[in-house]
Amino acid sequence: MDIRIILGVFAASLLFAYFIYFIIKKTSVSAKVIKIIFGVLLVMSIIVLAISYMIGGWTGLGLGALSIYVGVPSLTTLIVITIKDRH
Repeated sequence: MDIRIILGVFAASLLFAYFIYFIIKKTSVSAKVIKIIFGVLLVMSIIVLAISYMIGGWTGLGLGALSIYVGVPSLTTLIVITIKDRH
């Protein structure tokens, strides 16, 4: 993968994580609910990544990329919310 794509996904996931954090602070949505939602998304992306290796070929490559693009923002959001809740 090109390094610009990786850095772009990481930067977008950080922006998304802070956006979700500010939604939690401004509304009555609980941080626990957000953590559950993004935890489920992270688990689903790990499962899809494992399945993509079993499928192989171009289809497996596409599924693997999709799972990475869902898993990285989910993980980043969980990390940011956990760090912000402790402080």
